[in-house]
Amino acid sequence: MREQYIHAPEFSSADKAAARALSLGDERSLEKLKEPGAQAAACSQAIGEIATKLREADGISAEQIAVLDRARQIYEDRIPPARKNSAQPLAMNSSDPDDQVDPDAASVKSGQTAIVCLRNLQDE
Repeated sequence: MREQYIHAPEFSSADKAAARALSLGDERSLEKLKEPGAQAAACSQAIGEIATKLREADGISAEQIAVLDRARQIYEDRIPPARKNSAQPLAMNSSDPDDQVDPDAASVKSGQTAIVCLRNLQDE
């Protein structure tokens, strides 16, 4: 009996970009930031933005907001003091031109980043 091997399908760049856009978490955005302080700043900002949006929409309980605020503070505490005091922005600057002009795309990317950051905390 001859064994058959199933080969993984090849995906185009467009397929991969579409899958990333649909992903709940975008780890690549954090991986691009090599410095742990930059990653912590990006996480703090992303979690803070999501918490604010959920507060404004009244779409989350006070207990859930407290958890998000605590997670944001954990990442805030990981930002080196020199980085906090520098003129360099803490925000994760995207080189994606769509993020610069489309606030919805930036909001989605922020949400994806927040999800990755929360997952990382959960795994610690």
